[in-house]
Amino acid sequence: MSIYTKLNILNKPLAKKVISQFSNPNAIASVAFLEGTVIVGRCKQAKKRGGELEFKTRFAEETLTAAVWLGGIKAINTVADSFLKRMPDLKEITTDIGRDFVRDPVESLMKKKLKNLKKANDHTTYEMSKIIKETRMKLTGTKFAKVAFSAAVGIYLAGSVIPKFKNKLIAQEKAKQTKLKQNVYASNLKGTSYTGKLTEDVGFVSMENFLDKSNLQKNKVSFGNSVNAVNLFKMTGHNLEHNPIARILTVDVGVTGGRAKNSLNKSEKIEILFRDISSIFFYMFSTPLIAKGLSKLDEYKGKNTNLDPEVADLYTKRAVRIITNLGQNPTKESAKKAISNVKYSELLKQFGDRPQKEELINVKDFVKEILEKDASLKKDDKKYIVRKTLEFAKHNPVAKDGRFITSSQIPDILSEGFIHEADFVEKAMGISSKVQDKDMIKMLNEGILDTLNVSKLGDNGIRKITKFVKQKELEEIRKNIKDYTDVVFKKVDECAKFDKNSLTDVVQSLQNRNSLKKLAYVGTGLAVSAFFLSIVIPKTQCLITKLRTGKDEFPATMEE
Repeated sequence: MSIYTKLNILNKPLAKKVISQFSNPNAIASVAFLEGTVIVGRCKQAKKRGGELEFKTRFAEETLTAAVWLGGIKAINTVADSFLKRMPDLKEITTDIGRDFVRDPVESLMKKKLKNLKKANDHTTYEMSKIIKETRMKLTGTKFAKVAFSAAVGIYLAGSVIPKFKNKLIAQEKAKQTKLKQNVYASNLKGTSYTGKLTEDVGFVSMENFLDKSNLQKNKVSFGNSVNAVNLFKMTGHNLEHNPIARILTVDVGVTGGRAKNSLNKSEKIEILFRDISSIFFYMFSTPLIAKGLSKLDEYKGKNTNLDPEVADLYTKRAVRIITNLGQNPTKESAKKAISNVKYSELLKQFGDRPQKEELINVKDFVKEILEKDASLKKDDKKYIVRKTLEFAKHNPVAKDGRFITSSQIPDILSEGFIHEADFVEKAMGISSKVQDKDMIKMLNEGILDTLNVSKLGDNGIRKITKFVKQKELEEIRKNIKDYTDVVFKKVDECAKFDKNSLTDVVQSLQNRNSLKKLAYVGTGLAVSAFFLSIVIPKTQCLITKLRTGKDEFPATMEE
């Protein structure tokens, strides 16, 4: 029995969700965690160098900016949606505008609308075509304008309003210090001593000089021209709305430019540019890169750890269920066949490398091609292939010429075993971190998803026509399932004595290992990233100023 077999605490719903979110490079969880460490680290360094003034301004700027870039754009989007949905032509404003060679939610919606118009029989063909064209343009244009506006507001707040607010705090403190120094001077003239507290670590400069240098009222953030290509236009809008990392990167560029433009002198500008630009890598990319690197060094080269914890849980539940159909004394071969086996290997070879290409194949054309490649197929084999072809076709939206499959679905259609069944693949994709269908995840945690008839899922997961999921991401999930199965087979082959409980022990221990190792690898990545963001970068920016100016103090209060 593996040491991982009893670590079932990692498979609790909350634990799976946390591990899944932190290991998803497109989720906001890891960035939010890092932001917390950044606020603590930067504020601590600020207080050590510049005292209360630098600490207060750093805390105010960091927390307000974090609120904007972590949730500000999404909040503005949500509010905008609630208003736009009330307009007759924009009821479907929440429809995704992303597209690839398989999915185009806007076009799927237009097909549905056209079907309803034809059914109503109130318009001519020309009128229907015009209505669809105008609706498409209005929906796509408004959607892009909405997310662009949300991003622009976020950039303006974080890149202009907040830096100016920070500068105002500094100006107020400087004015207070000016008054204190004037009182000291007046007291000395009268031969008396002034007992008021004077903050020695804050530099002095006149308010008039400060306002002249900072030029606060003239600073504005500019935005570039919108892209012209339709696909890039749609994908940019989709990523700004649904990809947290894309939103944060967009805001971060504007924030860095805005902060630099609103800096009070050259030293502060250099610190801002160094800090913000160097931080981008550790915020966005270092954690997944470190986790991926550690996975490659793993015993199974990432084949066990790349699979999403939620999908690994579904995999285990399905594997345990099929064991009951294997009898009391199953063989290793029968167990592996129940999980994955190429049923028509000669047929699959004839398709060559087509499964790796981006190709859409009409269902009727595919079945016809199968019969041409092997005319000797028995009636049951034909029925098997037709059934699976139709089931996998339901994963994809309906095209103009009917149902179709993707070339990447061919291996699943020509194979047997539960990982190649359409209902398992659909459920696995729906609960993965790429899709995160809440209803399906709830069913998984309640223990009913695996046995539930896929028709009961309705318009959820990858069938939801208003939701866009990149086909490449779905292909990655399919690949990870197959890689995970390779590890299962390896562990089954290593069993000295194989019986009914062996397969249960194997899949359960590998699921637990998946969760534990993924947590360890992602945790290591987060720790390294947090160390650089909260300690190394803040100390280095202070060192740069000290080496440049010979002063170890808050650059915003320096006279240059």
